[in-house]
Amino acid sequence: MPNDSEIELEPWVDAGVPSEKLAFEQKVLAQKIFAVEPRTGSLEPGQQMDLTVMYFPKEVMKHHLNTFFEVRNGKPLIVQLQGETLSRRACLQLLKDEYIMPGVPIGMELPVTYPIEIKNLGITKLKYSIDLKALEDLNKRNFDFRVFDIQNPNGELKTNETQHIYTLFKPLEAKDYHLDLPIRVEDIEGVQKEPIMLRLRGHGY
Repeated sequence: MPNDSEIELEPWVDAGVPSEKLAFEQKVLAQKIFAVEPRTGSLEPGQQMDLTVMYFPKEVMKHHLNTFFEVRNGKPLIVQLQGETLSRRACLQLLKDEYIMPGVPIGMELPVTYPIEIKNLGITKLKYSIDLKALEDLNKRNFDFRVFDIQNPNGELKTNETQHIYTLFKPLEAKDYHLDLPIRVEDIEGVQKEPIMLRLRGHGY
């Protein structure tokens, strides 16, 4: 029997649930979205060599991956690979499914302006148009008071351009307000069938 001092124990670590970033990078690895060639090589002192990084996206989104360049008898290098895939058609992106505005006191002289970021992830220019019928109906039900308003319901975005939709909110009563506005998107191929829904939530106190 060996002594206790002679027994080597493997440390047990509970990995638990991987972080969101680690889970994303594991997915990128599994789908082989990035490739680097050549994978190995040798350099003489002062010599240089080009590496080819290939990007094979599977969906419209941004990808990132931390890669490690092992150096024999040296310190490894960490290189972050990043890529972004754009849709073949114009693609309007909202950062959230629902926008909850900060509470606003009633009786404000001026409405609160809430900027909502939008971005074109497509490879062609787009035009957007917000259908304001639901907004007008809500304001009518509130004694024709302008509870909600949109400063720029129509606009254009170039490829990969970011802008803001400026939403004005001025509650009439101390209650919750709900508003869903469809956004029509048009590109070089015409109006897209499915509108994007802008969901606004506000609270007056």
